[in-house]
Amino acid sequence: MRSLARNASPKIAKVAGSASSENDRVGADNLDSEDPAFQGKYPVIFIPGLMGSQLQVKLSDRKDPPNWLCRRTNEEWSRVWMIDRLHELPELVNCWEQDVMVRWNATSKTLGPASEGIESRALPGWDGAMSLGPDNPTLQPIADWMTSTFGYKQGVDVVAQPYDWRAGPETWMKPGGVFDEMKALIEHTVDSRPGKEPIVASSISMGGPFFSLFLNRHVTQEWKDRYIHCFFSISGVMSGSVIAPYVSISGTKFGPGLPPWLKSPLDALAKSVSSVPWVFPHEDAFGKTPVVRTSARNYTASELGEALLAAGNHQQAALYQENVDLYGLEGLVPNVTTYCLTGFGVPTFGSLNYGDEDLKSGNLPKNIDMTDGDNCVTTESLRICDAFGLHQKAPVFPYHVFNQTHAGMMGDVQTITLFAEVITGTHP
Repeated sequence: MRSLARNASPKIAKVAGSASSENDRVGADNLDSEDPAFQGKYPVIFIPGLMGSQLQVKLSDRKDPPNWLCRRTNEEWSRVWMIDRLHELPELVNCWEQDVMVRWNATSKTLGPASEGIESRALPGWDGAMSLGPDNPTLQPIADWMTSTFGYKQGVDVVAQPYDWRAGPETWMKPGGVFDEMKALIEHTVDSRPGKEPIVASSISMGGPFFSLFLNRHVTQEWKDRYIHCFFSISGVMSGSVIAPYVSISGTKFGPGLPPWLKSPLDALAKSVSSVPWVFPHEDAFGKTPVVRTSARNYTASELGEALLAAGNHQQAALYQENVDLYGLEGLVPNVTTYCLTGFGVPTFGSLNYGDEDLKSGNLPKNIDMTDGDNCVTTESLRICDAFGLHQKAPVFPYHVFNQTHAGMMGDVQTITLFAEVITGTHP
């Protein structure tokens, strides 16, 4: 096993692989309550993270296509995320950009396609959340393992909730939105089982605050007690990532293997979506320490909306203000049994220093101050999940894996081992 939790509060720290004790968890008094008759394994719902659901569009006389090669009409839903190899071609990438861009209407409080004649959605059902296309299975391998090892039936007792990750709480929480859809899916999955065992909700990355918000704001405690066995959060971005303001101000971090002409449309998409400013650093983890610095002004976590305005990113500044009260401890405490699995010991963005450069959109920081984390989220932000235990009656089990990355936690042997124990009812 890897080295584990360090510098954690003794009231909430749990060492992976050790025996449970009353001192290892907060709210342990709730463990006396029994679930309905147990059938050997709990049902499971997977919640993917940012960019983790497939997106589709349907075209109906698309207005103002960027070039003559763009299709104006397509009556069938077609995948636009992940981008396919055809639309990676420089001649078609502008068509794809128009397909996926979103625009915020402050009057109607709606986020929708940026151009007329385009309808978009997350691909409904299992495939929408478990893969990003035929060559990118993402969460499908773990579901296949659950099927072969424990006899789970995909779409029956293991389900998944896709969602439009370009949106934010302003869209997800609306009547008839994805939160209502997820509530109905959980109820159907649980109520269809002979023993009606409550569900294990497993999330990755931004799926963590997505599901926490659902539990905190969208359902009652009575509903949670009936339908949720536990919340299994992997690399949950519970108090923001410095990568988010980097992307909103300076554009995407260009990954290896991507053709260079994709950077501009990817930057445009990243600077338009609602989810990115929603996971900006929050003062719960970052306090009053500046997150963005310039020679003229420093911006703390609570001032990042002003940084967006200084960068000329007015859409995300408006979306940031729309959702700013739906994040952090106050907005996310789930009050269900929660497992917080995170990595640490990996250099991670801690703050951005633009020096003499202004925040004009596209400028790069002169220096990026690194700190401890999982290469995507700082340790302080990740461990806000641990702090749920100080604000709820239900127990919290923190597991911290040294030298493990944000994405790597999903496949870590300790994550898989603990997950197997949780879904089969052998932990705690």
